[in-house]
Amino acid sequence: MRNKFLNAALFGLTLTVGSFANVANAGLITLDGPGATNVDHATATLINLDSSANGIINDLDLAINITGVSFDLSVSLTHLDTGSAATIWLSDNLNGGHYFTDTNTVFDDEAALDFHPNYGTSSDTSFRSVDLLSIFDGEQIAGTWQLSITNTGCCDGEGDDLIAWSIMADVTDVPEPSTLAIFALGIMGLASRQFKKNLS
Repeated sequence: MRNKFLNAALFGLTLTVGSFANVANAGLITLDGPGATNVDHATATLINLDSSANGIINDLDLAINITGVSFDLSVSLTHLDTGSAATIWLSDNLNGGHYFTDTNTVFDDEAALDFHPNYGTSSDTSFRSVDLLSIFDGEQIAGTWQLSITNTGCCDGEGDDLIAWSIMADVTDVPEPSTLAIFALGIMGLASRQFKKNLS
């Protein structure tokens, strides 16, 4: 009888803790980063975005709104808290450039085309970056994100401006470990009390 009660209590605890983990909510979080002027220099322009949002990244996309051309720019995204980094595109000053002309260009692992700065006439607005953004999957969305823009080609100082940039992430909201621990201790306490009661 005692063993049956203990087994039932432990089974109930397992189910309860499991259900707590399963109530994690998935949702889309958009983080808007600040703009910057005159970003086409040989010295990197570093733009930080601080996130206090909670959640584990399932999928991450990046939108960049920049004036001018990209063929002489190299861009990367880094999560400073984890050290993970992805090269978004590399400069290529051959045969013209990709003109952003104040429109958002979205970098998405599921896009049909790899981004190439020589797509001067492409009507696509969504591309795969040089390094897949899935490098950030499984990491916390919280922390400091950094966009790095460097002129690694020719003709620096043309006055290109970063109008804005955004991180769009599908995240899973995981319950705080302390909440689960307190709840588990409470269940174990109740089981222990009942067990002692059955012994007397």
